[in-house]
Amino acid sequence: MNKVEVYGFVFWITTYVWIFFWCIWAFVPHDILGRYVDVSFFPSRYWVLALPTYGMVVFVVAHAVYWGLALWNTPPLDSKCLIQDDSALVTLNMHGEEKFDIPSAFDLPLQHVNDRIYFSKMGKIKKNR
Repeated sequence: MNKVEVYGFVFWITTYVWIFFWCIWAFVPHDILGRYVDVSFFPSRYWVLALPTYGMVVFVVAHAVYWGLALWNTPPLDSKCLIQDDSALVTLNMHGEEKFDIPSAFDLPLQHVNDRIYFSKMGKIKKNR
């Protein structure tokens, strides 16, 4: 086994241990915990729901920010960054030689992609469904 597999397994086990302790902290009354664990202070029960809620909000906001930054950094269609050079492997034939062949890597012309995504066969802009 390599390091990645070991680290993944340890992280997997650690998450189950933390979930187990979180459930004990969330559902067992404080006086019973204080009697058996011999700890006099536990965080407020407010944090039982607040920490996972904050975590989910941070997750959603991080994805929204990432998506927004990706759109912000996308060059416009008339940008010089989108000019193809002679070494580009441009093709419109997206199928392999045989029925189940995997096609080789190639570049698609931007105009062709935009026509397929945004325009119908009649030349009009597609409406969002």
